[in-house]
Amino acid sequence: MATGKAEAELAGILEEINHCNKCGFCLPSCPTYRLTGQELHSPRGRIALVEAAARGELGSLGALEEALTYCVGCRNCETACPSGVHYERILEAGRTYLTRRQRRGYPRSFASQQALKLAKHPTRFRAIVQLARRMTGLPLPGSWARFRAMLPPAARAVPEAPARQSPPTLGTLLFFEGCVMTASFEEVNRAAKRLLAAAGYTVVSLPQQTCCGAIHWHSGEAAEARALARQNLQAYARFVERQEVVGVVNTAGGCGAMLTEYPRLLADDPAWLPIAQRLAAMVHDFTYYLWGEQGPRLPLVGSRERVTLQNSCHLVNVAKGGQEPVRLLQAVAGDQYVPFFGQELCC
Repeated sequence: MATGKAEAELAGILEEINHCNKCGFCLPSCPTYRLTGQELHSPRGRIALVEAAARGELGSLGALEEALTYCVGCRNCETACPSGVHYERILEAGRTYLTRRQRRGYPRSFASQQALKLAKHPTRFRAIVQLARRMTGLPLPGSWARFRAMLPPAARAVPEAPARQSPPTLGTLLFFEGCVMTASFEEVNRAAKRLLAAAGYTVVSLPQQTCCGAIHWHSGEAAEARALARQNLQAYARFVERQEVVGVVNTAGGCGAMLTEYPRLLADDPAWLPIAQRLAAMVHDFTYYLWGEQGPRLPLVGSRERVTLQNSCHLVNVAKGGQEPVRLLQAVAGDQYVPFFGQELCC
């Protein structure tokens, strides 16, 4: 059994691991296993490595680190599991264990440390991305050049929505901006807010919001993730004390999934758990509120194109959503919607 402190803390996940009967139904659903064909890069293989670590039977961290690092966290395996294994809990327990061991001699890379710091300050994150875009034509030393390819394309100008002729009548929506969306895809957030406003909602960005905590949670920084969750919950609670809201919306499936999981993050915190539960119950993708009882809330006219969508895996697998964006695309007059081949795989 486990011998060290980190292993002893990890041992708490053994009960969840015992639900896995090693049947292999998860293998075809896993994008990394389908790509490599290696058991190391399958949910079953990762679970076996975490179990070995929890029992103190893992001689080296190398295989565990590689397996957990290459997991994209799409959670498609959970939809295929006949035993209802909560793979996410095992994955995050393993990553938290790795983080604790890294602090004892396996340090995190400088780039990873800076990314985790920047995520907590979305406006700083945006400034860094903008600076990096300006430097795209300059030669960069060593490994820094690799990061240039990771930058998203520059924002496109989006035409302003026409002025509304009547005041909003459908209520107030709190908009969760997200750190990556703020830094790299701000125009997407702006366009979503304009659509919601044109549909009849009052849209307010969540005051004093920060990163949802997903980046830290998936990196094994559980304490940081909980601190960020509390900061967002405090901002949410202060706002809803003054004004009634009908929902909390976002454009990033990963952010939405993380917000819905705040109750699990704070299950042992009686002060914040009730607020986390209220927030989680109100979270939806922004497209949820663009679909009414009679169909789209706005007239949708296309450009006679064939369009498709690879839905967010977190929106589909975790938040159990994704129907609304598909229905909206199917309702666009003049366009032809084509289902995306390979939707079951993470992007």
